[in-house]
Amino acid sequence: MTGPDESVEKAAWREQVGDGAFSANFHAASELIGKRWTGAIIRTLFHGKTRFREIADAIPGLSDRLLSERLKELRSHGVIEPRGDGQGYALTEKGRDLRLILREIAKWAHRWREGD
Repeated sequence: MTGPDESVEKAAWREQVGDGAFSANFHAASELIGKRWTGAIIRTLFHGKTRFREIADAIPGLSDRLLSERLKELRSHGVIEPRGDGQGYALTEKGRDLRLILREIAKWAHRWREGD
């Protein structure tokens, strides 16, 4: 990055991810979202699939055991919660805040996809 905006960009980056090479918060978030199938599960919830079977059917190759495990993890981290009607799951505010992140990942994946 070069030019007059370089210091502004660096300052914004430091504010968001910290000064050092390692950030415990960033690491914890990337480990949660990057865990196998977690991103796909969250994306599926954004598409209105809220019940266990709907989520399982929407993601080829995802076992019921692993889906159950990931849903428990997402719930324990406050990303999802049971729906008020007892019929599946809903994204919390924390979970809904992932929309922009998933959108950017989708753009990156579309631009750089391989093997299609």
